Amino acid sequence: MSLADNTQNVSEDQTLQSFGYQQEFKRELRRFASFAIGFSFISITTGIFTTYGAVLNWGGPLGIWTWPIVIVGQLFVALIFASLASRMPLAGYSYQWMSRLANPKIGWLIGWVSFIFLIVDVVAVDYAVAATVIPSLFNYTETSQNAWLVTGIVIIIQMMLIIFSTLWSTRINSIAVGTEIIGIVGLTLLLVIVGAARSLLNVNHLFSTGVVPSAGYFNLGTLTSTGPFMLSFLLGAFTIVGFEAAANLAEETKEAHSVVPFAMWSSVVLSGVVGFAFLVALNLASGDIKALSASSTPVANIVTQTLGIVVGDIFLIVVTFSIFACGLVIFITTTRLIWAMSRDERFPGYQLFRQVHVRTGTPLAATLFAGLLIEVV
Repeated sequence: MSLADNTQNVSEDQTLQSFGYQQEFKRELRRFASFAIGFSFISITTGIFTTYGAVLNWGGPLGIWTWPIVIVGQLFVALIFASLASRMPLAGYSYQWMSRLANPKIGWLIGWVSFIFLIVDVVAVDYAVAATVIPSLFNYTETSQNAWLVTGIVIIIQMMLIIFSTLWSTRINSIAVGTEIIGIVGLTLLLVIVGAARSLLNVNHLFSTGVVPSAGYFNLGTLTSTGPFMLSFLLGAFTIVGFEAAANLAEETKEAHSVVPFAMWSSVVLSGVVGFAFLVALNLASGDIKALSASSTPVANIVTQTLGIVVGDIFLIVVTFSIFACGLVIFITTTRLIWAMSRDERFPGYQLFRQVHVRTGTPLAATLFAGLLIEVV
């Protein structure tokens, strides 16, 4: 260890001590790994693959123009969270922030709300890859029994990775993020270039309402209904979330006070730019909007019809890897929240869940508990 690293660790240890804590994790995560946590939780591949078809039915292709608006709004949220993470680089993120900015009771409530959300979210993400992507990739008929079996296997694999090593879990995630960025950017360019060469692009689809009636399209809605354009905001709102997950591993990040805030806002910016470019390319190459709106896998259909089956299968592999990494990061975030609340004796069984395993350097009991609960859900 260099003198600079030693000085840095002393400073970070002192920061933790100022909040009444001792350093218990190894600080192994660097700038890209921290960024990858936020980017992977957002996972534009997961969000767009699972919601693009819904947007075609809710708001038509025109609905993608809500994406930039959501990005701007979420960027402001990310900047606020980044400021909090810089001042309080602690595991437990929103639980810690509310406990210290408001009062411990509100923090406890936010902690439990976050815990429930994360548990359900892991199941939802892993089920998505098991029920939609893997059957398409391996060409077998999807059934609920198969989907739940594959989901259970995926959860066990993620749990074992987290137990074994945080460093290796984040390395796998970083590889997945690199693959996702290169894959989506490359796919976007190929859709436009090949689509133009084959005369498959239609600029009018960027501004078409598709199967959605144009009358009253921009209406806000009523007390019991929402206008098509307003519904389309769910595309970005569903996707651009979780960037604050980087803050939950702040106590395992080097120079957390500067690295974590950067990871949060930069993951939103890059996700926004790359995601919107991909959405534009999908609209341009969408072909028969009516048929596409009836499909359960419209994104895969567009890729296959424009670039062929081989590229379509490669894309599905990237999607599978990205969704797996998304679930992995959410799982890690869940374990750190359990551990952080247990450290403050504010979680049932805290005596066990606040322990960090000496050999692996991970919260073993908290991870096993989270894995068991996720499997049950």
